[in-house]
Amino acid sequence: MAVVLVALAACSPAGPGGTVGNGPNGDPVDVTPTPPENAAKGFPAGWQKFEQLNEVTRAENSEIRELYANKAATGAPFPKGSVLVKAHYRMKGVTKGELFQLSVMTKTSGADNGGWTFKAYAPAGAKIDADADVCVMCHTQRRDNDYVFSER
Repeated sequence: MAVVLVALAACSPAGPGGTVGNGPNGDPVDVTPTPPENAAKGFPAGWQKFEQLNEVTRAENSEIRELYANKAATGAPFPKGSVLVKAHYRMKGVTKGELFQLSVMTKTSGADNGGWTFKAYAPAGAKIDADADVCVMCHTQRRDNDYVFSER
């Protein structure tokens, strides 16, 4: 089974921020996702509305992981602005239980790691002080695939 990781940037049906649709008087309606109160900078507001690419069961870690990509995350290599989110759920028997972490890859114009940054967040938006070097070390194995483990 292919696995895709996508980095997330704020995304809505109108693109990153903006307006779309009409209000009761025909006025534009702001549909920019609002991050949870006190969310850390970079938290991928609205990630649940991103395209779900797949689901992977990692029984050895007692996790089920869902992978999401924003609309910018197309092509190979992924363009600047691509956001990949891996939602980590605890296993409850053989089914998905509580969401406990979001791992986020964001494609920037940086030269390191193919332009990808790696961050982790709690579901409510607090940044988790995870060692990004561990992410980089593993994803470097996929340097030839733009640092991701699957195709879009």
